[in-house]
Amino acid sequence: MSHEKIVRMANQIADFFASYPPEEAEAGIAGHINSFWEPRMRRQLFDHLADGGEGLRDVVVRAAEQIRKPPPSDGAGYQHQKQTEETPDVRRAEEGAYRSP
Repeated sequence: MSHEKIVRMANQIADFFASYPPEEAEAGIAGHINSFWEPRMRRQLFDHLADGGEGLRDVVVRAAEQIRKPPPSDGAGYQHQKQTEETPDVRRAEEGAYRSP
């Protein structure tokens, strides 16, 4: 998706919250983006912000502090979760939930 489309979509959300007090608008924008934008779109938004955020409304820029940053991509659109002791599959394997027949 192009940066122009990301900017337009983020600004449309900001337009919806324009009548809200600033703090509520920022929380509403961040909440909407966190709930409905896939990680790839949020990553593009943060990339655009890192490049200066040209075209984004100020309220979107301020709301970015409340938007969840997605994990890095491997370039093919996949996101990798580091396997740790806290990862459910690793924990179940250590508990013996996966046994060979």
